[in-house]
Amino acid sequence: MYNKTLFLLLQTIILQSISNFPYAGALVGYNIRSVNDNEVPYVVCIAKYSPRNHLTNSIICSGALITPNLILTAEHCFDNLQDLALEVLFRYGQPHNYPIYYPIWWISYDQWTAARNLPITNLNNDIALLKIFGLEHQIIPGVLSDITPINVFYGLNFQLVGCGRTNDDEHPLTVQTANARVLNLNECNHIVSYVARSHLYIPENYICTRNSPYIQTSRGDSGAPVIFSDAIIGINLGVSPPFGNNFHPEKVNIHIYAYLYRDFLNNVIADE
Repeated sequence: MYNKTLFLLLQTIILQSISNFPYAGALVGYNIRSVNDNEVPYVVCIAKYSPRNHLTNSIICSGALITPNLILTAEHCFDNLQDLALEVLFRYGQPHNYPIYYPIWWISYDQWTAARNLPITNLNNDIALLKIFGLEHQIIPGVLSDITPINVFYGLNFQLVGCGRTNDDEHPLTVQTANARVLNLNECNHIVSYVARSHLYIPENYICTRNSPYIQTSRGDSGAPVIFSDAIIGINLGVSPPFGNNFHPEKVNIHIYAYLYRDFLNNVIADE
């Protein structure tokens, strides 16, 4: 009992730290490129609302349109928000006049399970759905992968994406992408423990990726889809170990495996 309690406590500390990132823009590292015009059109950028000029806002997260009205993203994107003061930006139209949509509501996995009196088997369910309305442009939503189990991906490459901004006036909003290799949990735990100089454990519903030379996600990439064979495997959560927010090229990217939440996703999609 003591060991189980200690393990859950360590998980909680790690997970709280994973979400503790400063706001930043897009992927960092090597072999990063901007996506092509028609590549992953369902990826959206989520910014703090400002009545003055949305293109000067800080992008706090990313997401993936998975139905005409629902966006898959990370729950921690809604931390410290007094209300739903967010804008959802799509990458079509003129660069200085991207269409903006305002969320109606959002729901996390933990909220969904609590409303149904279902048991929560993991402490680390950082996944949510965001509702928008009135999407005018025909965008084909992203497809959720049904590939399982998680270990079939070990050693393969995932496509990472995330929102950011360029320094020129021509393209104030961009989505960047790069590939990273999937680590097995033992390898991932070894790396994060080595970097942190302390024993850390990544939960089993998480996926780790890294590359050499490095490729790392940042806060603006949280909630963005992780893609394999044109299907969404999961979403970005951050990097680990996150302590101190100090850069280290050996840190790994952390993603949540969406297939484990298919009941939640399918239920909300069916009820929308």
